[in-house]
Amino acid sequence: MHRNPLPVLALFACAASMIMPAPSVGSGGARRTPKPSARATRTLLLEESARLHLVSTHGLSIKDRGTASGTFDCPLMLDIKARTAVTGSATFTARPHGGTISGRAHVRYSLGGTSGHFEGSATITGGTGSFARASGKGLRIEGTINLNNYSLTTQLSGEIHL
Repeated sequence: MHRNPLPVLALFACAASMIMPAPSVGSGGARRTPKPSARATRTLLLEESARLHLVSTHGLSIKDRGTASGTFDCPLMLDIKARTAVTGSATFTARPHGGTISGRAHVRYSLGGTSGHFEGSATITGGTGSFARASGKGLRIEGTINLNNYSLTTQLSGEIHL
């Protein structure tokens, strides 16, 4: 018997819920040396929690929306895709006051009974506005999903550079 992929997709949505708009695509070609900045980089300890709800599904992808609280209290959008029976990836976008913060996550998950658990790593890939220089690697992401109603809770922690 095959399981409905929706619980797995909802789990991935939860995992991605902490950050991520789609990464920007470069123009390719030769590498450029970054210009010196008059603005110093600032490092923040990111501690976010989010509650998300399912918006739509398409094949093995799901879209979730919700609100993150902690370092930034802001709306969050997430697009998740199941890769295998135990792994997935996600892109997400947080919209704090002054711009957006984008990222991606890779998670492993397990399902049992009426709930699931996931954990993995996330990367901040960029941003806009006040967060145009946002970056961060090796952030920890984990969370749970209620398979009865697809409610998701997620926590993300690590350092973000602005």
